[in-house]
Amino acid sequence: MAEKLTQEQVDECKEVFDLFDADEDGHIAAGELVTALRSLGLNADEAEAQRLLQDAAGVPAGAGAIDFAAFLAVAARKMSGGRQSEERLAECFDVFDDERSGSIPAEQLRQVMVSHGDRLTEEEADAMLREADPRGQGRVEYREYAKVLTKNK
Repeated sequence: MAEKLTQEQVDECKEVFDLFDADEDGHIAAGELVTALRSLGLNADEAEAQRLLQDAAGVPAGAGAIDFAAFLAVAARKMSGGRQSEERLAECFDVFDDERSGSIPAEQLRQVMVSHGDRLTEEEADAMLREADPRGQGRVEYREYAKVLTKNK
């Protein structure tokens, strides 16, 4: 699976892995996997991380530590299949577009970001809105914003 990643993505994974490998023994605690994945911008909960470890890397449930190969396999699986497509993301925004105008009020998006699903902090929501509405017009053109959200880092 790791062969589907670009060299830049592999390097980014290695950099994050090394940050969590404090004692430089080539392993990170399995319990840190979710946090490490989030450092890469990949969203996963503990249950999904454990499934990915088993499926993508063959690491048995309850393993205390994982090596870079296992981490890379999990990250590659999330990077290739875990990101929503622009079209799917735009469909989610469409639910809020009562006028079918292709845009939604920025404040409405902000309220959703801080109160539903994986809730963002006020600061995180503000940062995302600055990117979603760079001209400060108070509306988010969601098809364009979906492109921003789904582009590779």
